[in-house]
Amino acid sequence: LGQGLPPYNSSKRVYKIGGLAIRGAADFEKRFSPTFRDYLNQEVGPLFNPPITFESLPLNFSSTFTRVEAGTIDFVYTNPSAFSCLDSEFGASAVLTLRNLRRGQELTQFGGIIFTRANNTNITQLSDLKDKKVEAVSISGLGAAQMQWRLMTEKGMNLMVDPAQVRFAFNQKKIVHDVRRGDVDVGFVRTDMIEGMDANGETSLSYFKVIHKQNITYEG
Repeated sequence: LGQGLPPYNSSKRVYKIGGLAIRGAADFEKRFSPTFRDYLNQEVGPLFNPPITFESLPLNFSSTFTRVEAGTIDFVYTNPSAFSCLDSEFGASAVLTLRNLRRGQELTQFGGIIFTRANNTNITQLSDLKDKKVEAVSISGLGAAQMQWRLMTEKGMNLMVDPAQVRFAFNQKKIVHDVRRGDVDVGFVRTDMIEGMDANGETSLSYFKVIHKQNITYEG
C-alpha cells in the first residue's frame, strides 16, 4: 500500500488482489484468477504460519480508484496510465510488470488501435471519424481511449466534438463485437485485443481494418 493508506497488519490473513477487467469479469476470472488466487494460495500462502490466503477481484476503472482510496484491496493490477494516477494520488508503488506472449513473441509494450469493419468504405482515414459513432472503453482507458484521443488531437481533431457520438463500453471485447455488429462505426481497443480474440475463436481479424495504421518495431 502507498502513503496515506492503512498500514499492513502482521495479523492479516487474507490479501485481496484487484485487477482491471478490460475484457469483463468472466474473462478476468478465467485469465487471472488461476495466478492471482490459485497459484498464490498454493505456493505462497503455506509459507506463512498460519497460512495466508489471496482473493482475486475484477474491477473497472472507477472501482479501482475507489477501492485503493478506501484501502479495501492490498494489490492492484492495472494499466500504466491508471498506475501513474494511483501513484500520484495515493502513493502506490510498482511491484511487477507484465510481459504478454502472442503468437510465440514476447511483448513488452502495447499501443492502441482505431478500427472499423473491413467492408466499411466510408471510413478509410482518421478524418473520416467526423460525424461517426465511436466507442472507447472509458475516459481513463490508456490503450482504448487516451492513446487514440492523443492521436486525434495531434491531427487537429477533437474526440469530444468531431464524432457524432462517443460512448464508453467499459469492456474492450464488447467494443469489438459492437463494431462487428454495426452498432457503432469505429472502435478503440488496445493492440493485441482483436488478435487475442481471433486466436480464441471469438472473432476474426478478417472482419476488421485498422485506421491510420502505423508500423512500429518493438524491442523486448
